[in-house]
Amino acid sequence: MLGIVLFLIILFVFLWKLTVEVKENSPPTFSGWIPIIGHLYKIIGGRERLSRTLFDLGEECERKGGVIGFYVGAQRHFVIVDPEDALTAANSSLSKHAIFKQAEPWLGNGLITSGGSTWKMHRKLMNPAFHLNVVLGYLDLFNNQARSLVENLEDEVDKEPFNVFQYLSQTSLKTICSTAFGINVDQDSEFCNKYIHACEKLIGIQTRKFQNIWLQSDLIYRLSGFKKKEDELIKYVHQLSNSIVQRKRMERKERHKEVKSATKMQSLIDLLLNLSGDQVFSQEDIREEIDTVIVAAFDTTSWSLTYALLVLGSMPEIQEKVAKEIEEVLGPTDRNLDKDDLQKLVYTEAMIKEVLRLYNVLPAVLRDITEKVQLKNYTMYPGDQCMILINNLNRHKAWGLDVEQFRPERWLGEAELPEHHSAYFATFGIGRRFCIGRIFAMYSMKTILVHILRRYSVKSDLAKLRLTSDYVTKPVSGHFITITRRINAVN
Repeated sequence: MLGIVLFLIILFVFLWKLTVEVKENSPPTFSGWIPIIGHLYKIIGGRERLSRTLFDLGEECERKGGVIGFYVGAQRHFVIVDPEDALTAANSSLSKHAIFKQAEPWLGNGLITSGGSTWKMHRKLMNPAFHLNVVLGYLDLFNNQARSLVENLEDEVDKEPFNVFQYLSQTSLKTICSTAFGINVDQDSEFCNKYIHACEKLIGIQTRKFQNIWLQSDLIYRLSGFKKKEDELIKYVHQLSNSIVQRKRMERKERHKEVKSATKMQSLIDLLLNLSGDQVFSQEDIREEIDTVIVAAFDTTSWSLTYALLVLGSMPEIQEKVAKEIEEVLGPTDRNLDKDDLQKLVYTEAMIKEVLRLYNVLPAVLRDITEKVQLKNYTMYPGDQCMILINNLNRHKAWGLDVEQFRPERWLGEAELPEHHSAYFATFGIGRRFCIGRIFAMYSMKTILVHILRRYSVKSDLAKLRLTSDYVTKPVSGHFITITRRINAVN
């Protein structure tokens, strides 16, 4: 009996050392660590549990100097909220976190999931499709989709609070399809509904797998039935994506046009099809990047617009400042926005940036450490993982004593921004892997908000907003708005 007890003690000590290998310059460990499982129990139990853990991680990390250790079993994660260390980590590590492997059957080696040399090559080849001049060429399409949205919102005027995200998600998907892929989907709402519904189901299944330790086993995952559902949804989404490629191929053949020059004026689909013809991108590469761009664009943009309307509806003085600027720039007419208008709408842009700062959709930047990385006080080694908490960077004390206050004016002059403020504003990512579509997102959001606020006044109650996180941070309640027609609204 004594021998069994002694064996168990030795085994426990061995496993404990295996779980937390003491390395040089290790950061302090997040509270609540348990031998063998580490902090795994803190991320299991649903979105609200995960949200609570992310909040606690950020607070404790700030108290302990900006870097702490978080363990999922034996796997060490460096949790970082120090801006300088965050920038070092992001620029030194281009490989995505292991969690993104779950999305590989769906997104393959698209920009979200790929790393290293594959990401570098794809990013370099795709950059021209998101150039400023290309995005400005989409303004008519941005305006058309925004007008369609405003007309659809007429059904909600003077009625009960409603979920505006449902309208915004449709508009975002139509916009990305119409612009980046050159596909007219105004009369194809059925396609949008099918794609959004399938993506939401896929994200739900993958989130459940992430939060349930038992589903990490391939055998249990298959026996649970989730693997079959996931495979069916992925196949369906791929069929929809391939249909976009085929439609564009047919259009190009019918026009007898073949654009060969890799100029900065090409849309994404044109660029990808040309690269396919040059045997740089395969058919599979094209589909993967299409799925990636659609998923990244419509979900993040839709929730960001939702937060913007919630803020404006709860802060009438800011809403009126934006509305006044819109009237001053565009006048009493109902004309479309042009590039000069976008440049003049400085307060509107400042408001959007402040929304993105305080209500970031992506909770964290995740990296796989593949080589030794020296932070200010600690060292990350190959095999470690890195988690940069965006919310804490965006609310860093460098923003000033009013860091928690929603104040668009801070964006109107460099003097009010933190020095090297790109390290303190991580909504579009940080370091070399920043969002490729940030200009596209800003211009489309600005256009949509201008069209909405020219016709409607928005009301909401931000105090009731309750958020949770999985892959994105989104509301579970308090996110409904009401709209009324503005006096002297343009039509």
